[in-house]
Amino acid sequence: MKRPVLYILILLGGLWSRGYSKQPRFIDSLQSALVRTSADTDRCDILNKLSFFYLNLDPEKAEQYHLEAADCARRAHDRRRSASVEFFTAMKYSHANMFDSARPHLLFMIREADALHDEGLKLTAYLHLGWNGGESGDYAEAMDLDLKALDIATKLKDTLQIAEAYNNIANLYMNRGDTANVLSYLRLSLHFKTLTGDSAKMSSALCNLGICLYRNYLDPQHLDSALLYLRAGKAIMWQTGDYYNYRKIGMFIGQAFERMNNLDSALANYRQAIDLHRASNEYTVFTADVYNAAAHIFLLKDEPDSAEYYAFLARDLYVRLDAKAGLVEAYRLLSEIYAAKKNYRQAFEYGNKYVQLVDSLFNITKMKIINEMDVKYQSSQKEKEIAERNEELKQQRIINYGILGVAGFLCIPIALIYRSGRQKKRINKDLKIAKDRAETSEQYEKQFLANMSHEIRTPMNAVMGMTNLLLDLDHSAKQRNYLDAIKKSSENLLVIINDILDLSKLKEGKMELERIPFRLSTQIEHAIDILRFKADEKGLMLRAEIGSEVPEIVIGDPGRLNQILLNLIGNAIKFTEKGSVLVTVSGTMLSEDSASIRFSIRDTGIGIPQEKLATIFESFKQAEAHTSRKYGGTGLGLSISKTLVELAGGKLEVDSKIGEGSEFYFTIPLEIGSPSQLQKTSVDNQLIDPHLLAGIRILVAEDNEYNQIVLADTLKLSIPNIHLAVASNGKEAIELLADGTFDLVLMDVQMPELDGLEATRYIRTTMNRDIPIIALTASVIRGDIDECLRAGMNDYVPKPFTREVLFGTLLKYYRGAGGPAST
Repeated sequence: MKRPVLYILILLGGLWSRGYSKQPRFIDSLQSALVRTSADTDRCDILNKLSFFYLNLDPEKAEQYHLEAADCARRAHDRRRSASVEFFTAMKYSHANMFDSARPHLLFMIREADALHDEGLKLTAYLHLGWNGGESGDYAEAMDLDLKALDIATKLKDTLQIAEAYNNIANLYMNRGDTANVLSYLRLSLHFKTLTGDSAKMSSALCNLGICLYRNYLDPQHLDSALLYLRAGKAIMWQTGDYYNYRKIGMFIGQAFERMNNLDSALANYRQAIDLHRASNEYTVFTADVYNAAAHIFLLKDEPDSAEYYAFLARDLYVRLDAKAGLVEAYRLLSEIYAAKKNYRQAFEYGNKYVQLVDSLFNITKMKIINEMDVKYQSSQKEKEIAERNEELKQQRIINYGILGVAGFLCIPIALIYRSGRQKKRINKDLKIAKDRAETSEQYEKQFLANMSHEIRTPMNAVMGMTNLLLDLDHSAKQRNYLDAIKKSSENLLVIINDILDLSKLKEGKMELERIPFRLSTQIEHAIDILRFKADEKGLMLRAEIGSEVPEIVIGDPGRLNQILLNLIGNAIKFTEKGSVLVTVSGTMLSEDSASIRFSIRDTGIGIPQEKLATIFESFKQAEAHTSRKYGGTGLGLSISKTLVELAGGKLEVDSKIGEGSEFYFTIPLEIGSPSQLQKTSVDNQLIDPHLLAGIRILVAEDNEYNQIVLADTLKLSIPNIHLAVASNGKEAIELLADGTFDLVLMDVQMPELDGLEATRYIRTTMNRDIPIIALTASVIRGDIDECLRAGMNDYVPKPFTREVLFGTLLKYYRGAGGPAST
């Protein structure tokens, strides 16, 4: 089996022996149960679980438990448990790549399952037979077996086994090099594993997707998605205690970074994987592979001494484990390292060892093939002798039964052709069903995103809208400060919600930064003002120092900069019990039109251990396991900030000492703006005059009562002489439109009874009305917006909306008392 494929199979489906994540507790509970029970049936079940658990970790111990389980099954005269014990034997052969030897044991399981009418047992056998068929190259039979397994799992409504069947099908397409289908079936597998609620299975599915993406694509969006899946899977492994796979996933993340040419991040992940393997005293071929990977990175970084150190570790471990395939790579790498060090004698020696070992492995393979051919030849000779001894009898039978023989000769191929045709038709039908399910899974994902967007952004629209309405009223200075803080916080929360919900944009790598002029000091003061309450509650001094050399007006993305500052300053306040948080901004001129701006956030908090600094920017990662329990947080803030800083052309870094505090800092290039540019932006924003909409007749279709209030009050308080009607669903909107006269319709998309899309189609087709219809949508996913336009809507306003966007859109379709503008 090819080495890259071997790596992905480590995680595909979680394999059969990795079903138990919290190792010590699991082992202790099984050992205790084994001591307490004397019934052969119960002991057989416990011993069988132990044998599967130790299959990878300690094969000798696994075999011992397996033999004891077999004895218990025989003493109990339990056919089902005897068949389950046979499954371990099949697994053992499969792990040794002896798929032909595993096959009889799996066929025995199927015969026993038929006799016992046990569909679950048959399902397990079919799944593993399909897996074996794919690994041995018999793809047609493997696909047939996997589809049989999928059919049984669907009938049993066994969600986990449905997911495993899709994993098998993905593996078949992977062996064929059909990456598009691999991704489709892996996504389908992830969908069903998510439905099971089994975190360990979800993590394996996430990692499979990540590995497939970075091994088959080089473009940034696929590589970013690969890292997203891998990090999510790794985080779940840590949470569930699946340290066995957690130790391994670091290498895959490192390889993804290496594909992105991010050598520092790749090396950090390789080193973490090495440390974890050392801490667990686990020295396997996989450990040696990580050593080799680290050596390769150091060679690329032109650090041959460090590369030599790790390459020797890999070489020694490969030798100890008698892993000749890995040793080939170690020799090749050592030859390149010594060539880089200009030690050509050593380079030649290791190059020679590499060539000799490759030749040796080739000869071993060649001799194995020759021996197999010899066995087959000897067997064919014996068959030939038997055939000759029976030839005379066969001739006599042909004479006596000539007519019957001819008829049989004609019927057999006809029967075979008929059977083959039916089988092919059934396989094609099942493949179409599987493909349809894969496409349905993608629709589920899109629907999930749309629903989540609607459920979160709809109440956010009410919060932001009512805050804006309150700001229009008279308040005391203190109350206005509170309302300003609510407004600014909700605006920044909306930015974060957009990042999390709009996964399609993130997967496609389409996140872009704005380029608008803004006052840099204003953004810093906004961030300080929002967080000052938290600092005051803890008695911390929070202040900002902006150097005189820093440009007053710059061109960039103020919203994203604000998000970064809020994350970093908020973290500093969270982890500081006494003292201060200082924000320092300094600048260096790069040219007349641009400057390099350095931002520093320094605190006097608890600090971060040195060994945690390399991973502190990973998603879902916090310095200590108890951090989230004590201080709260998701572990996403630093990861998001790091990504945004890199998008802006900078790099987020940290210095820290335990008990003394931390400093997070980054430097980004920004264009220098002018007061005229800033003034033009302000003028553009002020061009939206709601008085131009005076006398407009608007029909609002919105089911959420709070959003009805926000819309109605926003429109009535800003537009003179407005005529407004409100409907709670699409059906009411159609009735009001039929009875009244309106200039345009503001149509919510998701409503009960009749949604906005259906109502719009009815207005356009059945009513044949061309009145402007503007969608009010809480979804910002491109596909949902396109669906609104296809349904016949003219435009859309995203929730939460701003007055500028709302009034600007209304003005596009209304021109005063003359009626609506042409569309």
